[in-house]
Amino acid sequence: SPSPMAGPSAPAEAASARVAGARAAPSLARQQAAVLAQVSLALPLCTAFFRWAPARLAAASPALAECAPQALPALLPRLLAASALPLLAGVVLVGNARFLGPGIDPLTHPTGGNARFAVYTRYLSNTLEQYVLHAAATAGLAAWGLCPHAAAAAAWFVAARMAFLVGYLAHPVLRGAGFAATVYPTAASLAYCAWRLANDGPMAGAA
Repeated sequence: SPSPMAGPSAPAEAASARVAGARAAPSLARQQAAVLAQVSLALPLCTAFFRWAPARLAAASPALAECAPQALPALLPRLLAASALPLLAGVVLVGNARFLGPGIDPLTHPTGGNARFAVYTRYLSNTLEQYVLHAAATAGLAAWGLCPHAAAAAAWFVAARMAFLVGYLAHPVLRGAGFAATVYPTAASLAYCAWRLANDGPMAGAA
């Protein structure tokens, strides 16, 4: 017969696991609800900004409004350089966090040794991924004659990445607004470029 000192039986362990899962489910549901609330806030802000900003930028800069093909080699590097500022910030934050903590020896402490360092590395990784997509979208918008929208996208990208970082530092769940504010304009821009490519062909407006 089993000893009175023996551990819990398999049915008891299964019951405990079910109870633990039931307790964890509301927490997950609350986190998902919090993320959805942030997304529902970010989308109207994105829409309002991109309805307002391109027209203001076009009015302020006739050359930007004209969006002549010969101006793109000068315009695009400037926009993409501005958009790279959040990426630079991530590199600096990770470097400083390593220098000031146990992560200064990455072989002994590859994860940096603290939660803030983990946030910085995740911010940097996600910002690099988002920047690659943003760069493609910005180039596409400019190539299709939407330079004011491309300039607005560059400014919005910087602001959205900062919102992502601030939210992440406050609580990991609060990164949702910044993430949505970054990815949805990029996705919409890439979808527009794909639609123009399918309808007009690759060389439309290139002359």
